[in-house]
Amino acid sequence: MLFSSSIVAHTSGDVDGKPKAADFVTEACKNATANYDKEIHLTEKFCVSTLRSDKRSEKAKDLRDLALIGVDILKARVVTANGKVQEMLHKAKTGTSMARRLTFCKLDYDVMANTLSGYCAYELIDIPGLRALFNENLDMSMLAHLNMALLAPYTDDDS
Repeated sequence: MLFSSSIVAHTSGDVDGKPKAADFVTEACKNATANYDKEIHLTEKFCVSTLRSDKRSEKAKDLRDLALIGVDILKARVVTANGKVQEMLHKAKTGTSMARRLTFCKLDYDVMANTLSGYCAYELIDIPGLRALFNENLDMSMLAHLNMALLAPYTDDDS
């Protein structure tokens, strides 16, 4: 809660005592990505562009609102990617390496735990013609991590 209050206190461009949404999103993303695991490569630019792609971000009151928007974006991307994987899997010959690797992706998307397991990306990295799906998987993984980063101030560090 203190984190959320500090964001509001440090945003500029107040309108009627409330920070402008764009400033709130920028500050939330700056804070969410500042101390996040650098190996994930979660950037402020990715955070801002992702959240601003949904008009509801303009009306977000707190980090919880932004995280819920992020979850909705992630769900939509997973559904889209799962459809692409289903289509590719349907075209792949049963028993081939391609079918096996795509099955990992389908399982990832079907289960959709807190974060994508990553099997899909690891299985696709060296297959020609599947670079777009590999990149899509990386983006979805970043979205999952973005949601966790936005909610980090609400986690209980004592547990």
